[in-house]
Order: sequence, then structure tokens, then C-alpha cells
Amino acid sequence: MARIPPPEPGLVVRYDFLWPEDAARGLVSGKDRPACVVLVVARPLHPQSPEVILLPITHRPPSPGSFALELPAAEKRRLGLDDERSWIAIEYANREDWPKGLVPVGGRNEGFTYGTLSGPIARQLAELLRAAARARRVTIVPRP
Repeated sequence: MARIPPPEPGLVVRYDFLWPEDAARGLVSGKDRPACVVLVVARPLHPQSPEVILLPITHRPPSPGSFALELPAAEKRRLGLDDERSWIAIEYANREDWPKGLVPVGGRNEGFTYGTLSGPIARQLAELLRAAARARRVTIVPRP
């Protein structure tokens, strides 16, 4: 069994992301294929199981005016993701205790991670996330 990595900001993992519309229909588990970006939320009373926020990486193009960051093809290649256009959907997030919801990547490795976002992409993501939060446009689905 692969070792589960500690959560780090910008870590790209395979995770069963639960979209808000699926949660509203009563589902408790999501699509088990998507890659997601980890944002860590400190939990000082429980350092062994930090709470994390995960943002989905999706092939679905964002609607006009939404907060999303397209991943450049070179970044996707470096991470070992497919070659279709993809976006980090910044307006949707899951919140849960680490490491629930992780799914093995399969194929090229037995782990749960694809790698970590490069510095420039991570900085762009942080800027857009702050803007989306200021605009109150981030929907967080808490996972059981």
C-alpha cells in the first residue's frame, strides 16, 4: 500500500470530489477520478488529522465571469495529467479531514499524488482564490 503524504498547499491529488449540486441531491461521495489541489487549513488541536480544503481540476470550461485558472499544457505534462484542457475551479471546494477521500492514482505510480503546482501557478491560484473569497463566490461542501 502506498504511503499517504502529508497535506501541503499546492499538492495535486486524486480525490473523490463532491460537487455542490451532487451534495444537494443527498450524495455523500463524489466522482473518484478527478485531480484536486490541496489547500491546508490548520487544526492546532488535531495536528495528526488536519482539515483540508480541496479545489477540483476539471475539463469543464468555466462559465463567463467565474473564478477559474486554466492549467497550462506544460504544467499538466509535468504533473502527468492528461492532455485535455483543464481548469482549477476556484468557486467550488470540499472540506474534510486529511486523508479521507484520496484515491490511488494508478498507472504510472501507486501513490495518491501527481505532484505539486509550480510556484507561478500556485501564486496565480492564491490571487484568484483571494478574489473569489472577497466576492463571496466560493462554495465549500463539508464532507462527512
